[in-house]
Amino acid sequence: MDKIDIYELDFNRGNESGYEAWQKSNRKRRETILKEWSIPLFEKVTVSLTFVEGEHVGYLDLTEYPSVVNRKKYAPLKLRLNLSGQEFELGESPHIEFTSDDIKQIVRLNPAIP
Repeated sequence: MDKIDIYELDFNRGNESGYEAWQKSNRKRRETILKEWSIPLFEKVTVSLTFVEGEHVGYLDLTEYPSVVNRKKYAPLKLRLNLSGQEFELGESPHIEFTSDDIKQIVRLNPAIP
């Protein structure tokens, strides 16, 4: 699947069917990304990265949705780990940004129950 339909959410002309179409499209896009890259997006994970020592726990998110859902045409995927359970100094960022190529190991901590 190479093309993603993108819907705009118009808050000025709010209607339920438009919002539902946007939600459905967004869900479909995320499922397609999950299937193509086999990365547990939007879930709590433990990640080991090539450029940072140790394991890091947090919620995995995209920093940018790929314009094309095709691993060969759009790689690597741009990701962010929103860190949890850690204290930060003022001015420190509570997340790590990286690409799918930087992942050494990733473990889903709360697997979805079918």
